[in-house]
Amino acid sequence: MLARPDCVHFTFETKHDCDFWAERGIANDKNSSLIDGAGVEPDLLYPLETPRTGPPTKILFASRLLKSKGLSAFLMAARDLAHRPDVEFIVAGLPDDHDPDAIPHSDLEQMKEIRFLGHVRDMPDLLRQCDVVCLPTRYGEGIPRILIEAAATGLASIVSSHPGCREAVEDGVTGQILSATTDAETRRDLSGAIVRYLESPSLLAAHKQAASRHFQSREFNQAAIADRFTKLLGVPPAPSAK
Repeated sequence: MLARPDCVHFTFETKHDCDFWAERGIANDKNSSLIDGAGVEPDLLYPLETPRTGPPTKILFASRLLKSKGLSAFLMAARDLAHRPDVEFIVAGLPDDHDPDAIPHSDLEQMKEIRFLGHVRDMPDLLRQCDVVCLPTRYGEGIPRILIEAAATGLASIVSSHPGCREAVEDGVTGQILSATTDAETRRDLSGAIVRYLESPSLLAAHKQAASRHFQSREFNQAAIADRFTKLLGVPPAPSAK
């Protein structure tokens, strides 16, 4: 079996995945480690010195443009709340129209309920213009990078109850975790979570501040993640610059 040699070491981004393989007798305390995602660069991803205040409150979906990533639910919530002038829905992502799960970028460009940006090169700047990142995903995730980026820039998050999302978001502290399992429930709960922020700016402000603290308290930064991997590989640390 692959797991038996001493030279094999498994890394997992979520405790859920680690426990899954441990229950099958493959992963254990000696041959596996939990590492908090791929890491982000805090020199690029940081909050504004003066927190952004609305209205409108800006809600961002930034991921692959897939239904399973939660884009369908996001678009339905945008339609449900299109009558409100105090909220703006923004979609960013690289078009992938060859994927049968994708929502065509031409359809997104025609939707009046959202502002579709397509591929965005300067994500740190976009994140600092927003208030909430939304990812009601059903996709097979590790720790979604966009949620780490959101926390680094001091944004609240609204996410599904996915193992990777639960690693990055503290429910009721740095954001809101939706327990819905069907599309109809997700649409209802997502709209409700957004309205909760719209009607309680102080709650949104508290979650944004807590998200930034959460990022700083975890090893989500790129240097820490790289250090974990180099130690596992037995690579000596690089000499410090004089």
